[in-house]
Amino acid sequence: MTSLNQRTVALLKDRGYQCDIVESYNAFTKRKKDLFGVFDILAIGKGETIGVQITSKSNISSRIKKIEESEYLPLLLEAGWRIIVFGWFKKDNGRYDYKEFEF
Repeated sequence: MTSLNQRTVALLKDRGYQCDIVESYNAFTKRKKDLFGVFDILAIGKGETIGVQITSKSNISSRIKKIEESEYLPLLLEAGWRIIVFGWFKKDNGRYDYKEFEF
């Protein structure tokens, strides 16, 4: 089984980007921590930097709201970062697909 992180990294690599998973797990608190509180993956290439949030299709709106409320959003956009949310879902045929939202 392929994780959503792995699926997203493969998708971005196919688009010509180098990626790294920047989400970490704190064993003490038993919680995940995203880069700047909002990014799971950082992608670079084609002269740009992309911060990526991964979620399920049903949670896209809550992740968009989370990013909109981030104190870092204006700074990241001013720095020229692209910010993308990928919402993954399983189709009736069993294959995964995604909905993409970009700020």
